[in-house]
Amino acid sequence: PKAKRNKEVKSDALKFRIREEGSSEPVEVAIHPSSINAKENKFNSQYLIFHERIKTTRMYVRDCTPLSPYALMLFGGTLRAHLDRQAVSPSAHLQTSRKSKHSQPAQAFHTECSLVVDGWIKFTMDFQIQTLIMQVRKELDRLLKAKIEKPDMPFGESASFIDAVVNMLSTPH
Repeated sequence: PKAKRNKEVKSDALKFRIREEGSSEPVEVAIHPSSINAKENKFNSQYLIFHERIKTTRMYVRDCTPLSPYALMLFGGTLRAHLDRQAVSPSAHLQTSRKSKHSQPAQAFHTECSLVVDGWIKFTMDFQIQTLIMQVRKELDRLLKAKIEKPDMPFGESASFIDAVVNMLSTPH
C-alpha cells in the first residue's frame, strides 16, 4: 500500500489496539515511523504504554515502551475482579446406576477468575493470584495516595513491600 507522498506503508509493522476515551471499542494503531521503536519487530510484552497518539494516514502511537501484565494490573486504570461460574456437563463417572431414572445428575461448575483493567483488558488467573494482585493494588493505591497528600512522608515500614513490588516488576515473566 502507498501512503501520502508515495511512501511505502509497511504492512508487516506491529499492530496494537487502544481504546480511545469515550469509545467502547478498541481501535488498531501502529508505532509511528519517527518513534525509536518503529524498527522493532518484536517486544517482550504484548502491552505498550504510550505518551502520544497521532492520526495521519492511519492511527499511530509515539513515545511508547512495553510493559508487563503485572505493571498494567498494578498501575493501569480501574481494576475489577471477576468470578465467572459456568456449568459444565457432569462426567459419566458421576452418574451411578443406583439413581432412579427421574433423578437429575449433580450439576458441576467451573469457576474462571479474571482481572479486568479499564473495563476491557482481561487477565485470567487462579483465584489465589487474583486475590493477591487485588491486595497488592489496594496497598499501592493507599501508599501512593498517602504520599501525594504528604510528599515528605517516609515510606518506613512499607519499604520492604515496595521492594517486593519492584522485584516482581523487574523479574522477566
